[in-house]
Amino acid sequence: RVRGGANATMAGSLDPSGVQKLLELFHSASSADNNVQKQVFQQLEEYHNMPEYGAYLTQVFVREVGAGEEVRMRAGIQLKNNILKTANMTPQVLEHIRTELPHVLADPSARLRRTGAAVISAIVSRGSLDAWPSLTDMLLSACNSGDVHARHGAFVTISILSEDLSVELDDDRFGKPLVRLLPILLKAIEQQDDKEVRLFALKSVNCFTSQRCATMETMLNEFVHSLNAAANDADARIKKEVCRGLVAVSDRHLDILLPNIHAIVQYMLATTQSEEEDVALEACEFWSAIAETRHVKDILRDHLPQLCPTLLKGMVYNEMDRGVLEAEDEDDAAIPDEEHEIRPRFHRARESSAGGEGGSGGTGSAGADDDDEDDDDDNGEVSEWNLRKSSASALDILSGAFENEMLVLLLPLVEQRMASQDWAERESAILAIGAIADGCFEGMCDYLPRLVPFLLHQTQDAVGPVRGIACWTLSRYSNWIVAHENDQTALLPVMDALLKRVVDKNKKVQEAACSAFATLEEEAGPRMEPYLTVIVPVLLSALEKYQKKNSILLYDALGTLADGVGAALDPYMSQILHAVVARWQKMTLEDANLVPCLECLASLSASGSDNFKEFSADVFRASLSLLESYTVAAAAAEHTGEKINRDVQICALDLISSLLESNGKNLESQVASSNLLRFVSEAMKDPLPDVRQSSCALVGDLVKSCLSTVKPALNELFPLLLANINSAFISVCNNACWAIGEIAVAIGQEISPVANQIVDKTAPILRERVSSRLRRSLHENVVVCLGRLTLASPGAVIPRAVEFFEPFCLRLCGIRDDVEKDHASMGMCTIIKANPNAVQESLVYICDAIASWYEPPPHLAHEFKSILEGYRDNLGAHWNEVLQTFDPALIQVLTRQYGV
Repeated sequence: RVRGGANATMAGSLDPSGVQKLLELFHSASSADNNVQKQVFQQLEEYHNMPEYGAYLTQVFVREVGAGEEVRMRAGIQLKNNILKTANMTPQVLEHIRTELPHVLADPSARLRRTGAAVISAIVSRGSLDAWPSLTDMLLSACNSGDVHARHGAFVTISILSEDLSVELDDDRFGKPLVRLLPILLKAIEQQDDKEVRLFALKSVNCFTSQRCATMETMLNEFVHSLNAAANDADARIKKEVCRGLVAVSDRHLDILLPNIHAIVQYMLATTQSEEEDVALEACEFWSAIAETRHVKDILRDHLPQLCPTLLKGMVYNEMDRGVLEAEDEDDAAIPDEEHEIRPRFHRARESSAGGEGGSGGTGSAGADDDDEDDDDDNGEVSEWNLRKSSASALDILSGAFENEMLVLLLPLVEQRMASQDWAERESAILAIGAIADGCFEGMCDYLPRLVPFLLHQTQDAVGPVRGIACWTLSRYSNWIVAHENDQTALLPVMDALLKRVVDKNKKVQEAACSAFATLEEEAGPRMEPYLTVIVPVLLSALEKYQKKNSILLYDALGTLADGVGAALDPYMSQILHAVVARWQKMTLEDANLVPCLECLASLSASGSDNFKEFSADVFRASLSLLESYTVAAAAAEHTGEKINRDVQICALDLISSLLESNGKNLESQVASSNLLRFVSEAMKDPLPDVRQSSCALVGDLVKSCLSTVKPALNELFPLLLANINSAFISVCNNACWAIGEIAVAIGQEISPVANQIVDKTAPILRERVSSRLRRSLHENVVVCLGRLTLASPGAVIPRAVEFFEPFCLRLCGIRDDVEKDHASMGMCTIIKANPNAVQESLVYICDAIASWYEPPPHLAHEFKSILEGYRDNLGAHWNEVLQTFDPALIQVLTRQYGV
């Protein structure tokens, strides 16, 4: 065993046999025998529990020079892990490590110096900068050392600390070490002839800039001056960091660059064309950063003739990616996907919205301030973010800024590439056409009658990437394609071309085509209905052929089709469901296709198809079984520490909601004999907001469709719903309010015992600031909830109406005309009629709410007229004076519709 004496000095107390044992283990770690490696790993893991293990590792790492670089590297990595893992490391051991580490920072080996820097960062991360008070002094001293290795070691350590602890280094609690470090770093960038020192200094300052450290913000002018000094360094690594620094400054402090901006633009133009792609990529990010500023036109207009061809050049596949694509099997549709090829896909919990009659219409992310999703088209890319994608992104954003001004310069270049015999150049032209679809749409409309036939032809190209990008680009113009009244002009030819590629022999083309077709479906909506006899067989054929990765997109395409054509899918529903359910039955909880499959079924259920109803009971039972399996797996995971996909639980709850919404009355016996309410109650207490969001929506759908079954459980469910009325979690709160409103409609006066608690929880929300579309939706749902509660229990709500009445009327205006707005408006009328004088000061808000109806139903129009006439009669001669304070458009509506 590795052991040592606690009473002696640390260095002298280490047992030489223990050091030797470690040396032997680290030598054995290089064995090609997996069993030997496993034994070494297990032995080293056991040592982590020993308080003095870190001292032995330090001895091997720092002092055993003759052991060789690899052995010392392994010891250093183990030391870093030991520091981060070991809770019982003694102060003596930690002090010994701190004393020894500066020696390794001066080691001739760059790898060992970097590992030593990582160990230092681990010490500071474990105990904050307080764990090493003299660290800054030590590093500053080494930065000025005459020993080149010590100097390198100091700068690499600062670089790693800047990545891991940039905020702490500028924290007053730790003496703001950055104030002392930054001048040394800037000087190194500006004056240092040593490439390594300059590189690490640049990396450090870029980290502080990206983290917006306060000290860094005060020295940005000095940083730009230093960047200028380093800009002509021939080292590609340094050029990359210079570009990164300029992009970071331009992103937030463009004013600092403006005096020399045109020189910087020329530098970036040249660097974007660098033969070193990682340098070119960093420079290319500059164009997107500038394009999103208000100065973009002044800065770039004169440079567009150079910039357009530069970006087009960057959009061509590089030689390495091109070689990979050309070497791939064109006909790979039958080859199963590797698990690592399937990107995670996240389900978005259902959200119940005011302004719709259905239960859980729409999607949202709990607690988020908007629900926009990133447009994550990878268009068959073979690698992650690269120069090709960055160039296309820059072109996209710039086209939005310059519109036709850029189009005039770009189109001749694109047309030249369209005619190229080189597939990669032709493909880049098609990518460019797609990239400018949003920004240059109006100008492109004149060219699309000629370009669309070209793109349709390219979907038949012999090269897979060309076929794929042509599909994506066609989808970018879906709005133009659908705008033609005659489907023969564009919709049918494009639909036909995309469907052919949906069943392409190449998986990447399938992926691009299936995604493109879903986009076209979404834009076309019910326009797809006459062509279902063509569409459905192709999608079902693809379902039989697709491997796992593309099946995810296919489920989305089927769901989008159901959303668009609704009940028109009925003749094909049985065929579709047999295929989808058969695949579902083969999936495990861990299957990447499970969540997309369930989402597809939810869309099919919501389509209104009569033929879905015969499957509803089976799908309901399967969903319950899935919840049971998930619950068992989740309980097991708590003991093993394994991660489990929570989306499965959320999606199963959402699918049951969809089933109840579309066919709830026929499922009541199934619900009554199940343990669904137990699952729902537990889910409403879950720490994950998305689970609570879906469970609250499900309560509302259960009340609407299976009241007799749910009613006995309401005493248990009410406290859970009230607990979820918390506007910090917008979408959870949204669904809880909606569910309570549905309960008020369903049970009427019986809700009175909890009415005051509901007002306590909901009324304050209406006084909160509306900062986003989702928060506005929450306010509208609160209005519907309070309106329904007023109708159900007027005696409890009316005495408290002054707490919320004015914002209630204000938010009522934003709800679209439907049954929920009807209920909210009737609640408003009930409050007014009970005590018109109490709310008379809010008359303009009342009138706005009344006028927000385009065509109120007769019973509501009668109430409105009665209220307005009542106020007119009560105010007498003052009525006209009050009207004169209203907006003229409001007066016009009130006069025209209600004669007042």
